[in-house]
Amino acid sequence: MCTIALIHRVRTDCSLIVAANRDEFYARPATGPQVLDRGRSVVVGGRDHKGGTWMGVTRSGLFVGLTNQRTGEEPPPGARSRGEIVLEALRAGSVAGVHAVIEGADVREFPPFNLAFGDGEQLWVAYARATGWELVELAPGVHVLANDRLGSPWFPKADRLRKRIEERVAQPYPSLREHLEHALGDTEVPEDVPVDSTSPVPIEWARALQALCIRTEVYGTRSATIAALSPGHVRDYRFADGPPDEHPFRDYTALVTDG
Repeated sequence: MCTIALIHRVRTDCSLIVAANRDEFYARPATGPQVLDRGRSVVVGGRDHKGGTWMGVTRSGLFVGLTNQRTGEEPPPGARSRGEIVLEALRAGSVAGVHAVIEGADVREFPPFNLAFGDGEQLWVAYARATGWELVELAPGVHVLANDRLGSPWFPKADRLRKRIEERVAQPYPSLREHLEHALGDTEVPEDVPVDSTSPVPIEWARALQALCIRTEVYGTRSATIAALSPGHVRDYRFADGPPDEHPFRDYTALVTDG
C-alpha cells in the first residue's frame, strides 16, 4: 500500500474512513479481500502472496494498513515481508494489541515501513526504521500517509489528496465515497516534483510516482480500498481489483459483518 487517506473523527456517522491505493510491481501476485483469520475477531483483507496483507479490517472495527518507506537501501538479508506485521497486528484485535505487537517486533527483520492503525476512537502511525519504532497518535482531521512520514515534502500528492478530501468531507457518506473513488483514480502526473538529492529514483520515475493512480511499464496502482468504521463495527468495505480509474469498487462488507 502506498497512499492511505484517513478521515479521523470528523464525522458523526462513522469515526474513521480509509481510502487507499495499493501500488506495487505488476509481477508481484496478490488477491483481493478474503477472510484471513478467525481468531480474536474475523480479519478481512487482501492477500499478498509473499506474506501477509497490505491492509485489513476486523469485525470488531480495527483497521491496520501499511506503506513502504521509500529508500535506496537494499533490504536486510533474509528480511521478512512487511505484510506479515500487518496481519499480526490485525490478529491482535485491538489498538492495545497492536501496541503489544509493535513492542515485541524487531524492526531490523523488515525493510523500513509506516504502519497506520486505529479503531474509530484512536488513530496511530508507527514509523519502523532500522533504529527502532517511533509512534505518533493523530488528532482528529484528515491525514494522508504516503511512502514517508506524514507531511513529508517529497510526496506532494499526499497534500493534494488531503485538500481534495477536506473540500467534501462533510458531504453525505455516499457522495463522499464517490468523491474518494474519483480521487483515488486520478492519473494526472504533475509537471514539477520536489527533487530529493539523496533519492536513487530518476526524476522521470519520481514524476510518475506523484500521480495518485500510478501507471508505468512495470509498476503501478494495483488496487484500491475504501472502508468506513466506528468503534465495534465496520459500516462499509469496498475494493477495486485494479486501477480505480478503470475498475469498479465492489462491496465486500458482508465478509466482515456476516457470521
